[in-house]
Amino acid sequence: MDKLKQLAFWRYLALGLSTALVLGSLLTLSLRGLPLGQDFTGGMVQEVALAQPIGAQELTQLLTPILKEKPQVVRNDDGWRIRYRADPGPGFSLAKALEAKLGSPVRLKSSSYLYSQVGDDQAAQSVLALLLAALAILGYLAWRFEWRLASGALLALAHDLLLVLGVFSLLGLEFDLSVLAALLAVMGYSVNDSIVVADRLRETLGRHPKVATATLVDRAVRATFSRTLVTSGTTLFTVGAILWLGGAALFGFALALLVGIVVGTWSSIFVAATLGELFGLKAEHYAPKPRESKEGERQSALPY
Repeated sequence: MDKLKQLAFWRYLALGLSTALVLGSLLTLSLRGLPLGQDFTGGMVQEVALAQPIGAQELTQLLTPILKEKPQVVRNDDGWRIRYRADPGPGFSLAKALEAKLGSPVRLKSSSYLYSQVGDDQAAQSVLALLLAALAILGYLAWRFEWRLASGALLALAHDLLLVLGVFSLLGLEFDLSVLAALLAVMGYSVNDSIVVADRLRETLGRHPKVATATLVDRAVRATFSRTLVTSGTTLFTVGAILWLGGAALFGFALALLVGIVVGTWSSIFVAATLGELFGLKAEHYAPKPRESKEGERQSALPY
């Protein structure tokens, strides 16, 4: 019963759960893969004007059996922009297929094809952006904190990204440039939260060198707990509104942010500092070093 009252017990339990979730995400990504959106794979982009009013969800349900895939449908001025990967067959006309289904005229306003080479360039640039961001974060953490605490924050960041990607793989949602932008935002958000906890832990370790590290980690987490929840809660309200009202075009972006904020808050509380503790972080690593006297400098016999 005493263990249940200690925050350290729940931190270790949460770390075990996070490890299981990360392994599950890796397994899902290896088995199901990550569905890439048209930004990466290429495909058709057509704009049509319909004679009768129709909603985005109804139009998507109508087009899915025609195109044999779920297209991206976005309202555009007086018409619709429809994005899909490839025509179902030779001689296919989206406008004629819609006319047959709706029983009303459909006017094709424009049609273009996004070649796969464009997608390859975007994929390479996306991977490069993630790598540069990760390297910049690693450099900052290595300079600011002791390596054990920095490693915990960096692994917490990897934990957040893998869980977001695992959710998209499990649900079969497309990974496009808007989701990539959300991942970069999640990286900054997660690192910021982890740094707040790590900075408080560094201060606590320096002031109480004789106290057990687990106890000091608990104190640091409790000291930043309310701040973390308030920050995450207010951000979730905004992201939730985008998820609810943003429509299909912003759904992937908002979902990635929502999942990233939740797991980022979880990792900053339970994962980052706990990993630093398990890596052997101690108060002596932040103990002030004695000042070395320079040659020729007189030493005072009595402290002032």
